[in-house]
Amino acid sequence: MENIPTRYFTIFSKTASNIESLEEWYKIIHNELNPILDATNFYIAFCNEKTGEIISPYYYDEKHEIKTPLKMRTNGITNYIINTKRSLYLDNDVREFLITTGKIADYTSKSKMMLGVPLMLGKKIMGTLAIRSYNEKVNYTHHHLEILEFVADQITAVIAQKRSEHKLEKSLKEKETILQELHHRTKNNMQVIISMLSIQSKSANSDFIKDKFQEVSNRISTRSLAQEKRHNSHDISGINLRE
Repeated sequence: MENIPTRYFTIFSKTASNIESLEEWYKIIHNELNPILDATNFYIAFCNEKTGEIISPYYYDEKHEIKTPLKMRTNGITNYIINTKRSLYLDNDVREFLITTGKIADYTSKSKMMLGVPLMLGKKIMGTLAIRSYNEKVNYTHHHLEILEFVADQITAVIAQKRSEHKLEKSLKEKETILQELHHRTKNNMQVIISMLSIQSKSANSDFIKDKFQEVSNRISTRSLAQEKRHNSHDISGINLRE
């Protein structure tokens, strides 16, 4: 977007790649937004498709001490934005209209103005990003709403990336566990076979047969050693046969 400073593209992309947790990144976004549109009161909330719960992992309010994760009301403004999947410019008139038409409940704690945008991943609703002000002198504009929509797009993109990374890491750990189990089972099975051959060779009454048992046992031991080297190697695609 032309009206959004280029530096915010840089901030979001750089900080997202270095964060250890998404909550840490939400705080960075909050701090960066505050100077340009008064985001003193800022929160992010996500909805659970299966349970219908709305949980906020990051919520800052200057008038109330909020402990996160916060389970939010299902009949409030946040839920309304999630259900409509549309951005909301909320002032007193809009709030009264939504209350009188039964769209949201009437709560005693009210901000003077609020901007809320849906967090969309394609056509799927993930949650809401919102800022609010208790100060009558603060006057949000539709340009501020556009900025918030831009931020929402960045958040959903990073979340999608982090989820993909998490799935990949989980898949790699599962495969690593399977390889470990396969290695131990193979190693144990070969050792059992070697032991059985050793026991059987003792009952043989011919040196020729004993030698054959030993020859087979040596081959299995070699195969077991190759398996061990491959398992301990950084490159499991091959081993040094000369060794």
